[in-house]
Amino acid sequence: MADKRRLGILAAVAVVGGGLYALSLHRRSDAVPPVIRGKAPGLELHFYKGSGVALKPGDTIGSGDSIGAVYHNLGNESLWALIFAYDALGNLYWLEPHHAIGSRSEDLSVGLAPTEKERSVGSAAQLRDLPAGPLTVFALVSPGIMVTSRIERLDPDERDRESLLNRFPDAVVVELPLTMVPQAM
Repeated sequence: MADKRRLGILAAVAVVGGGLYALSLHRRSDAVPPVIRGKAPGLELHFYKGSGVALKPGDTIGSGDSIGAVYHNLGNESLWALIFAYDALGNLYWLEPHHAIGSRSEDLSVGLAPTEKERSVGSAAQLRDLPAGPLTVFALVSPGIMVTSRIERLDPDERDRESLLNRFPDAVVVELPLTMVPQAM
């Protein structure tokens, strides 16, 4: 009788353990990008559109939609971010700082102070009149202040995550591939 009871308990534990393991492998389809690890421990950075709808790789965005970013910096040091995008034609757009391409001034990266609460990285940028097709958003996060001209001077073949990591070895690069769709009439 005691052996049957032990066997029943072991079977129940195995079923519960197996179920928990299976749940740990399941990823929700609306999951946001993972926590950034390595060069910026404790940093989480997520993109959103409109009034806070999380963006994930492959999402579509319409002309006139806004894109913003939020972060947690649970580390002990401030970090610095440049957030920009390239459209289907390779044109550069600044999300943070809100920099005018070709202006004579150098704009500096945006500070990501240590915080336990989620904070916005500036204000959301509205994208207008972009061509339909791929739109790749990047966040380049560094332990030091950066200037916008370093991104503006990149060669066309340096506009991908791997090249940015090679060019900025102390930085973390977050890449979000999206698709721009024409604005509905």
